[in-house]
Amino acid sequence: RANGVAVDLELARFEADHARDPGADQGRATVLWVDDRPEANALELAKLQDDGLEVLRARSTAEAMDVLSLRRGVRAIVTGLGRTEDGELRAHAGLALLRQLREAELDQPTVVYTGARGVGLDRQEALEAGAAVVTASPTELFAALTRILGAPAAAEPERLGPGPASPPQPPRPGARRPRRPIRPG
Repeated sequence: RANGVAVDLELARFEADHARDPGADQGRATVLWVDDRPEANALELAKLQDDGLEVLRARSTAEAMDVLSLRRGVRAIVTGLGRTEDGELRAHAGLALLRQLREAELDQPTVVYTGARGVGLDRQEALEAGAAVVTASPTELFAALTRILGAPAAAEPERLGPGPASPPQPPRPGARRPRRPIRPG
């Protein structure tokens, strides 16, 4: 099947690397990057690899779930919101991945790395679906992964929170401002 081709190639590369040096990735944190156009994030991927991380790639939600079922030790996942899957543009493919991760009881912290528009429109829904962080900033992405990968492997994504880099959201039209607490004088 078409989805399995990239996964099979990635796993074949992994197995070939380990056949040469079985301990090559021991002690290296592994991140799964899910994107239909990884070349659009070539600099981010290169930095992660330069920082000593092993980066597995999947081009679709189905491929990501295949990789996670075949490969143990993935400590974090990075996904965009929209991508082309099965020949169709799916604007919320990243949200579908978050839901499938939850249904499969996979607890890897997931960073949604998307454009500023996606952050503004879909941040709350992504956080509710299980994202640890939602950002459009490469700096925030790297800081979030540093926090996630620095935490014990069993850390809960909710405890990691969106981090200090999450900009405050403007109030919705018609929304009331919260009252300030009365401070005793």
